[in-house]
Parts: sequence; structure tokens; C-alpha cells
Amino acid sequence: MRSNILMVCISTLSLESLRPLWRGLVTLADFRVHNSKEKDEIQMVELICALIGEKGVFYVDIDEKKPVGALKDAIKSKNPDEIKCSAGDLELYLARKGNAWLSDSEPSAEKLEHGKEDDDIKSMLDCKPLKATRSIQRCLNENQMPAPQEEQIHVLVVAPIVVVAPIVAVPRIVPQDILTISPNSNKAETVKRYETLSKTLAKQEQAESLSNAICAILEGNFEITPFVVLESSSGMGKTQMAFNWNAFGKFDVFYLWVDNVDDKGQDISAAYTSRTDVFSICLNNDFELTKNLRDGTGSIRSLQGTKYLWLYRFIHAALLGKNEVDDAARSREDVEKALKDRATSEKKPFIFFLDEFPREIDRKATSSNPEAYDQKRRLRLMLNVF
Repeated sequence: MRSNILMVCISTLSLESLRPLWRGLVTLADFRVHNSKEKDEIQMVELICALIGEKGVFYVDIDEKKPVGALKDAIKSKNPDEIKCSAGDLELYLARKGNAWLSDSEPSAEKLEHGKEDDDIKSMLDCKPLKATRSIQRCLNENQMPAPQEEQIHVLVVAPIVVVAPIVAVPRIVPQDILTISPNSNKAETVKRYETLSKTLAKQEQAESLSNAICAILEGNFEITPFVVLESSSGMGKTQMAFNWNAFGKFDVFYLWVDNVDDKGQDISAAYTSRTDVFSICLNNDFELTKNLRDGTGSIRSLQGTKYLWLYRFIHAALLGKNEVDDAARSREDVEKALKDRATSEKKPFIFFLDEFPREIDRKATSSNPEAYDQKRRLRLMLNVF
């Protein structure tokens, strides 16, 4: 989605980018070859499969000369209750560890059979999925894999998460008439002070250097525009930089104080409390919508299966320069169209400047602390929506 759009995260503490767990998984393919006495000698392979996030394994018998697409059909027919997407949407990966198959006695295999995955499995899923038009036999040969044997895992199957949740099902926490994202009118002088100062600071070497660096990123050949993190000690002018960049003239900067706790030491936070509150409402609504996915909350897969989100409303309103988040349901496609329309009309690149972005929660703490676990999922949801 982030075409010609940049998100800048601001923190006085270190920020470790989350790597969302966005693939589902099928494992365990135990290929057993049977020689047929028929004229064309069909070679059958017996695949042991395990669906990511689901416990247990299952077998699929198929001619190894058949295309991967046929294997997808067979896998779906074996799991009608677990797999809700079309067979074509499944992604298949080889369970290879180095140049060998994953043994079913490995800890990774044991985790898979319990519906979990470790770093070894994640690395296997970090490759390109098998092409549906290629034969199973060709896929094995191209990857120089040995003949499949018993007590091995051979195929990992990923199914996208399908979330059936229309926007009307999202709880309404506040009346629509207070979803205002413009700066607070009673703090106009505070905003004006930052803007006035920015006209001078934007010409200084530091601001110009950072602005040029942002331009280089936006003009780079990135499939997805990367996140940018500004990090320094408190009081070094990170907040002011948002206004400096706006004054630089090459960007449209949307300033957002992410932490919904007012900072008495930063008067600018009070000037954007309405915007912060609305953002928090949207984030919390979307979290309530997806939290039943547990570890899948906020993942790329879960977002692909959720058509409408409150955060899409927020982003769409910001891109169009509106003062309020309107009542219309908004999808990812709506946001992408707004971005394309901006590019077509030759508007400046759009930057979401997220001030006081939360630090990632200690992963160990999330296993025993429900609040830390929920905070981690909210953080991932926030990152992946942008």
C-alpha cells in the first residue's frame, strides 16, 4: 500500500522492527514412490502435510508428474473445514534444511505438529512458493532435493487467513461527530510557533540533509517504501523536524502524536489531542475486530483477509486532507486509490510522522503478561496497516 507514502517513527528509545508472522503452514510430506505396471508408469508420491497453525498431519497421494496446482486441490479437499480459501490461494514450500529434508524427529517438526513454528520454519517460508504450473517432480529436481523418504517432512502449506467481518460489526466506541483529526483550534498558537520556527530551521544543514535522505528513499527502487526511524536523546528536536520537513517544501507531512498520554513537557502534544484520540479509537476498534486471531492479530495475512478497517478510514481521510474521519467504510483498495490519485495529480509525497512511537515490548514478557502481549499485537497491527 505504501506507494509514494512514507512512515516515520519517532522514539527516544530503541525500536526493533517487528517481522510479522504472516504465513500459514502445511508440513510433513512423506513421499513414497510406487511403480505402476501400467504402460505410462505413473509414479505416485505420498505426501504428509501439516497446515500452519493447525495441529496434526495428513497424507496426500498424487502423481509426481502432476502440477503443483493439482497438489493444492488435493490438499484443500483433505481439509475442507480448516481451509476456507480457494485452492489457488494456497502457497506451498519445501521443508528443506540445507540440502536435506526436515526430519520428523527435529524440534522444528515437533512444533509444526502442534501448530507452531520456530525460526527454522520461518526461514523455509522466507523463500518463493512453488509455482502452480510446475510439476512436483520438476520442483524437487530444480531444488536438488534427494529422493523423499519416510520419517521426513517435505511440504509446507500456507493458507491465507480469511476474516469475515464487515465494518458494521466494529464496535462504535464514540459518537461520529467527534472523530476530528485537525489540530485543536484552542492550541493554534502552539502550532503556529512550531511552523514559524520551521521556516528558519528548514534551511539548516541538519534538516536539509535529512530531507534529502528522505527524498532518496522515496525515489529509490523499493517494492515497499521502508520505515524510517529517527532516534536521539530527548529534547534534541525530533518533534520540530516534522514541521521543518513540511517547510522544506518537498513533502506533505501529517503529524501524529501516537502516545495518547498528554506530555506536559511537550505543548505540541496538547495541540493534537483530538487527532491522537481518534487514531487510538481506530486502532482499538481494529484490535477488537482481530484479537480473536491470537498470534495472527496484525499480521499481513490477517489484514489481507480483513476488507474494512477503521485505520483505513483514518489514513484515507489524512491523504485527502479532510478534517474528520467520515462514516463511510474504507478498504485497503480505497487507500491505494487515494495514493494513486495523489501521484496522478502530481501532489507531493505524503509522510506520516508518528511522534512518541512506542518501543517494542520485550518478547519474553509477552508470554506471561497479557497486557504486554496485547500491546505487542497492537504495535504489529499499527505497523502493518501503514
